[in-house]
Amino acid sequence: RIVVSGGSAGGHLALMAAYTPNSPDFDPEDVRAVDTTVRGVIAYYPVPDLRTLKDTWSEQAMHPLAHALGRSLGYFSKEGYLRWTALAEQLFGGPLDETGDLLLAYSPVAHVGGHCPPTLILQGQHDHVIPLADVRALTQSLVEAGCQVVLVELPQVEHAFDMVALQVSPPAQSALYDVERFLALMV
Repeated sequence: RIVVSGGSAGGHLALMAAYTPNSPDFDPEDVRAVDTTVRGVIAYYPVPDLRTLKDTWSEQAMHPLAHALGRSLGYFSKEGYLRWTALAEQLFGGPLDETGDLLLAYSPVAHVGGHCPPTLILQGQHDHVIPLADVRALTQSLVEAGCQVVLVELPQVEHAFDMVALQVSPPAQSALYDVERFLALMV
């Protein structure tokens, strides 16, 4: 009866949790005796494949106004955010060119199979952080595996579209409508 959800990196984690149930590689030792399968997963602008971020996001410069806004809202420390190459090196212990196998192992796309629960993905078509092609590739893999998946592509919509003015944002309201319908199908 559990549906997991998340946005961006949280969407990545939600997909990983949903696609790797009861895995000794991913389940903490204290829950290995518990069934960790979930009924469904909702991912807002998720990271489906860690390997491609080096091509699209590695050294992206953030606009100074976006950085200032992010800092004032508490999304970033005053130092800013870690660039993907630095973050990946800290997480995976080496340069991106040397950690490809690990990047794939920690990517939802690597764990797609008939066991995957129903999946709802909400993605802006103009997301500058997460490549739309990666989300489409994940969706196609799920379809080919015979899984139930719905990809909602929101036109003229950027990353984190649901983070500001949720009450009045048309894309956020549209996504909420889709989430409500998806959850209704899960009960």
